[in-house]
Amino acid sequence: MTELEQRGAPVHENIGHIQARPVSWVVVVLVCGGFAAAGIGLIAATPWLFFVGCGVVAVGTILGGVTHAMADMPGRAERAAARKSAADTASL
Repeated sequence: MTELEQRGAPVHENIGHIQARPVSWVVVVLVCGGFAAAGIGLIAATPWLFFVGCGVVAVGTILGGVTHAMADMPGRAERAAARKSAADTASL
């Protein structure tokens, strides 16, 4: 059992993808939305919108760090290495 499976993340071995947790998508939406709002505020010369967007990006980044939104990445690398070693073994 991989470290990712021990944490309870569903892993689909047949296609090699990890199902994203809802909190990961919340972080993505917050950061992208905040970045877009800050960019619009910067272009439109509205300081309040720029700083609100920066605040949303900061909140999304903190939420991502607290909830370990990118915790599935080591599991992905681990499975890729296992597939490569299995392919190397099979070719011998």
